[in-house]
Amino acid sequence: MEDTELLNDFLNGNENSFKELVKRHQKKLYRLVWYKIGNHDDVSDICQNCFVQVYKKADQFEGRASFESWLYKIAINFCKNHYRSKERQRIDNNTDIETLERAGDNTAWTECINDEKKARIQAVIKRLPDKQRMTMELRFYQECTLKQVAEIMDCPIGTAKANYYHALTTLRQLMSGDDHE
Repeated sequence: MEDTELLNDFLNGNENSFKELVKRHQKKLYRLVWYKIGNHDDVSDICQNCFVQVYKKADQFEGRASFESWLYKIAINFCKNHYRSKERQRIDNNTDIETLERAGDNTAWTECINDEKKARIQAVIKRLPDKQRMTMELRFYQECTLKQVAEIMDCPIGTAKANYYHALTTLRQLMSGDDHE
């Protein structure tokens, strides 16, 4: 059964359909939020709040994008609120951004580099401006296409491409130490 069918079934009173949606999406949602937040307790709370929001607002799903895109948009909004409530960490790291670019479209970049480099890249990604950071996180951590990124961020695909390009340029500068902070 498709996600939208499960959601409709849930709206018609079948609680098991909602449980199936949670089961299908909880791991990917956790991974998305983990890369943005990085603290198990906060991540668990945010994921739970996302599913509570879906439960309460299921009737507001319009179907213009996929259920997964809608869920990710909710999660990103929760993460933004989390960022607003906590001071961001700034970590200076030096590593090679070329590895990220070589990962290519829809390739799990995490398979291409070692854990130390991943940690440095993640720390630098957290320093990007919001839209660039979100684009990179969706593109590489969640392996979203640029079309999916545009849907989730509710912007034209050209804007998603521009955010991606600017994110790579900014990452290159931050990782090479050209930021002079």
